Amino acid sequence: SVAAGGAASKAAPLRFAMVHTVASAAIATRGVHPNEGLLQRFRRAAKQFRATTHSYHVVQVSRACSDERWLTTYCKWRPQGIRNEDVSAGYWLRAAVGMKSVSLVNEAAVSKYFPGLLARAFAMRWSDTRLPFWLANLCDLPGLVWFQMHHKRLRWKGITRVWVVQHDIGWTAQLPAILSRFGDEADLLCEGLGPVDRTWNHAEEHNYAIAPDRKWGCVLPVTRYSVRLLE
Repeated sequence: SVAAGGAASKAAPLRFAMVHTVASAAIATRGVHPNEGLLQRFRRAAKQFRATTHSYHVVQVSRACSDERWLTTYCKWRPQGIRNEDVSAGYWLRAAVGMKSVSLVNEAAVSKYFPGLLARAFAMRWSDTRLPFWLANLCDLPGLVWFQMHHKRLRWKGITRVWVVQHDIGWTAQLPAILSRFGDEADLLCEGLGPVDRTWNHAEEHNYAIAPDRKWGCVLPVTRYSVRLLE
């Protein structure tokens, strides 16, 4: 079942995991200065979730390159700068939300959990040129890779839903309470769910045959997946 975000349900509360995604470069400004505004946002979220039965996590996204076929200019000329950026961002994030709450996702992790995907991704027509390139147009990957890293533990903990929230989304009041208002009837919640526009750069990019009139898409700043769907 698929439902668009918007209407809240009065169904019984679910036990879910919430994942904030953020690039190392957004945390380690110029590689050396912590972004206190973002860190404070994550501290606030972590504190709110500690008082609940849900779990809170941060995915730190690296722009490091692992395959010479797709070396960016930045990877080629500033590899040490990227390593320093990851180390600094990881240190500040763990200090903000806890050692066990932060996971690093990079090109190597994408290749491990989704073999062959990067080769296909780098053949796409790009509509965005931010670094890393795979993140610019596959912005759901950090959350999906994180799930592959931790899905057995999530099952053991009784987690049935995963919220993935991009770092630049703000909120008022209690975030766990806001997310708990949505019931159990949908495997996917996202904004603007509807038929794909044929003019979209990635309209023809998919990994199995889908009839044109059955292609749907949505935007992903705030998305909820069921564990059943992700598996």
